[in-house]
Amino acid sequence: MLDPTAELPAGPTLRNRRRSLVLIVLAALQIVFLLGVAVSSYSVLWYGQEIRIQTMPLDPRDPLYGDHVNLKLSISELSTSLWKESGDLPKKGMVIYVLMKRKTADNAGIYDAVGVYAHKPSAGQDEVVIKGRMSYSYNNKFNVEYGLEKFYVPENTGKALEEQARQGNMTARVKVAFWGRSALEGLEPGK
Repeated sequence: MLDPTAELPAGPTLRNRRRSLVLIVLAALQIVFLLGVAVSSYSVLWYGQEIRIQTMPLDPRDPLYGDHVNLKLSISELSTSLWKESGDLPKKGMVIYVLMKRKTADNAGIYDAVGVYAHKPSAGQDEVVIKGRMSYSYNNKFNVEYGLEKFYVPENTGKALEEQARQGNMTARVKVAFWGRSALEGLEPGK
């Protein structure tokens, strides 16, 4: 039976409440961070401008990762004459911005590089800026990686895509957000 004279357990102390509040805030911050990472990736697809870039598939299969196509974009290897900054060429690992312009109105929306910058330039009519990372340079050219070099395809379709690529160039359908981030949406037969 309960003793009516016994003291009731004390409620949460101020120290325990603060500790609980700190834990709740930390958990909420982690959730917000994870949601931010996911939303930032999808925001490129939601708000990005669609462009097309000429490609050339290199290898359709990787036994560990399944069917995919390794791509060499027309903007992967750029002439050093496109470097628009004064001073030295970019170093390996440096983030660079490639200004791209639509070739012609009748060219199915294909974009090509017209300038390479250390800082994000302004884009005009029929232009877009894509962010890349300097890989290496040689013979007055430098190689740039954009994170678009590998495209995964449904199982058993990589070989067919490679065969299609041998018959003509492939075109990469890419979304580019206004801040320079890009995402590969798909591949199409070249026009």
